[in-house]
Amino acid sequence: MPQAATVTAPDEWKVRHITKDPGDYGEETNKKILDYFVKLELISKEQAAHVRDIHGRKGGDLTAMIQEEKLLKEDEIGRAMADFFNCQYVSLKEVKVEFGALHILPQSVAESEMAVVFREDDEGAHLAAVNPMDLHFLHLLEKKTGKKVKIYYASPRQVRMALKHYQDRSREGVERLIERATENISHLESLNNISSIFDTLILMAYDRGASDIHIEPFEGSIRIRFRVDGMLVSVATLPIRFLETMVNHVKVLARLRIDEHQSAQDGRFNVSYGDTRIHLRVSVMPTHFGEKTVLRLLPMEAQELTLATLGYLAPDEKIIEKSLRQPNGIILVTGPTGSGKTTTLYCLLKRLNKEGINISTIEDPIEYGIEGINQSQVNPKTNITFAEGLKSLLRQDPDILMIGEVRDEETAKIAMHSALTGHLVLSTLHTNSASLAPLRLVQMGVDPYLITSTVNLIIAQRLVRKICPHCMTSFKLTKKEIADYESQFPLDEEGRELFGRYFSKAGDSMRLFKGKGCRKCGGTGYRGRTVVAEVLKVKKNIQELILKQASESDIREAAKKNGMTSMLDDGFQKVLQGSTTLDELFRVINQ
Repeated sequence: MPQAATVTAPDEWKVRHITKDPGDYGEETNKKILDYFVKLELISKEQAAHVRDIHGRKGGDLTAMIQEEKLLKEDEIGRAMADFFNCQYVSLKEVKVEFGALHILPQSVAESEMAVVFREDDEGAHLAAVNPMDLHFLHLLEKKTGKKVKIYYASPRQVRMALKHYQDRSREGVERLIERATENISHLESLNNISSIFDTLILMAYDRGASDIHIEPFEGSIRIRFRVDGMLVSVATLPIRFLETMVNHVKVLARLRIDEHQSAQDGRFNVSYGDTRIHLRVSVMPTHFGEKTVLRLLPMEAQELTLATLGYLAPDEKIIEKSLRQPNGIILVTGPTGSGKTTTLYCLLKRLNKEGINISTIEDPIEYGIEGINQSQVNPKTNITFAEGLKSLLRQDPDILMIGEVRDEETAKIAMHSALTGHLVLSTLHTNSASLAPLRLVQMGVDPYLITSTVNLIIAQRLVRKICPHCMTSFKLTKKEIADYESQFPLDEEGRELFGRYFSKAGDSMRLFKGKGCRKCGGTGYRGRTVVAEVLKVKKNIQELILKQASESDIREAAKKNGMTSMLDDGFQKVLQGSTTLDELFRVINQ
């Protein structure tokens, strides 16, 4: 697939693909480095032999290994390495990396060579490198600057930290670019290629934690918006004459037809920013004023997720963990589109992913790759639907199955028969509450006895925006504000009872939290999202109600008697904890 990069190195720079780890200089040089450390009496011969033995088995950064063994401190190692390479040592954690100097060395070269120009002055360009003896690009650097290059040794860890400044520089450049594109069209027209805007927009979206980029054509302009924490935010307005170039650029990257303008097209491509890889799903759709493009940003590696980091409270986490230990049955995660169901499923899969267990999935689409799990993509063109894919997976000797979504009767029945034959099945379902899920399955045509025999647990969830930790402040909730909330957001009897229980101290000593708005959160007062959820364990009394095809309210009442915390109750607790606000909770719950 085509690759996009934030900073592209000209061909003359000849970016190398170095396979060994930074800080691993090869067996011969590693031995010389350790012998030199012994000569300087920094470590003993026995310690050098010990490090050589460990490095021989594990490989990696030699200097980091010396530090991990607590033989020397980082600065001591750095000065010794600089002596070995016959150059000066620089601590990049103490020396400020000048943004103005970063442009001298292209980002791709800097990352490949583990080297960074951290300052430029009358003395020349100051270059910090992990391997000062192997810098094939020095003559180009001197030619570009017209100055002498002064070389320093810096540790791999510190060079990695310095390389992150490329992202900071790109982000600031994006913000300036957007301002100029809005205020000074002549600047925009002077760019060599409109793709510069596109590349920097992706970086800006990633940096802000956006899930989608919308490029929308109107009569005289292009509106660019990011979906951040579930909300669309305008970031730029560009002249309409640049639309075709931008859309064609996306089509080329996604391998779509650039000569087709009257039908919808879908594609995908990847981009890399340093160590971060992002998968982009592309949708191009004709509209009245031109083709609209939406790009979904998906990190290609599954995040380090736990139920706690998603926002599940400890009691609910224990119930879910207990159900995951069951050898068979079905766990359903329910909620509307955009409520984080798939992310929760991935979290559960990572928890279950162990040696000796065969986990297989059928998804549409595969949003994150999880090492050790067999993930398959729905593809109607090759007859791989959820139902047909699930049938095939059952012939793959699975222990655990994950179905991206139960959409129809056939898929539901196959999933339930899989659970009856000894498999643990995880899937999602579109319902607004946990107690509605059994009724939704019955409406699909599933017999109630199949539901009671297989479904162990039903989770319903929503995502609410979290208060920005950088501008969080507390305030006193007054009685007038209580009355305003009750009139603005009508609650049912259960909701009123909960609201009174949690907020009865208003006007006395109760303090809540909100975000004032800052640059980190784009002035919204929110940054990131957390789950509000309800977890329904299908116990005997619930099973009896399902068999009777009882109403949703009856099932819900029985679940509450069993100890289920409702979504609203969970949300009120998070408001009091300072995770979110009442305004945000009511906005999401009332949707």
